[in-house]
Amino acid sequence: TMREYDHKHGIKLEYNQQKEKMLEKNETLVQLCSTLKDKEGKLKSIQAEYAKKQEEFNSLNIKAQELKEYLDSLSTQRNSITEALAEKKKELESLKDKIENTEDIDLLRQRVQELRCQFKVTKDKIINLEHELATQKSIAASIEKKSHSYNELQAKYDNDIAALKKENERLNSKIQELTQKS
Repeated sequence: TMREYDHKHGIKLEYNQQKEKMLEKNETLVQLCSTLKDKEGKLKSIQAEYAKKQEEFNSLNIKAQELKEYLDSLSTQRNSITEALAEKKKELESLKDKIENTEDIDLLRQRVQELRCQFKVTKDKIINLEHELATQKSIAASIEKKSHSYNELQAKYDNDIAALKKENERLNSKIQELTQKS
């Protein structure tokens, strides 16, 4: 009869509508899973980059410590050379006084000349040490700058991780919601 036909047609129509909705939900679920995999890939990439930067940072810290120890060593050397220089200056002055009071002037002049040479060599060493100290300070400043750059990268990484986790939670929630509706 017509009524049975309408009833069967209505059930078939409703069945087709439900089937279409289910296919749409499945498509959305597939897209969300794909997006989630992309996000997980990005997260792994960021974690690998972070590990590499952490390694670089640790290496820079070790170099900074070595430089600090080297700079301390240079400072100690400079101080001892400065003290030796002061001693040689005193000896030079003493010899000048003796020249005026002795007959063996040539021997004393030779000693004064030797002391002047030693004085010059010592002075050159101090200049070289000060140059080396300036170079090492420059390197230390460069390392400190890289350390600051690393800290900025760490903050960016932390923000990216937080954003990806939040997106991950949202996608998981959406997947759970679609799964429950299915």
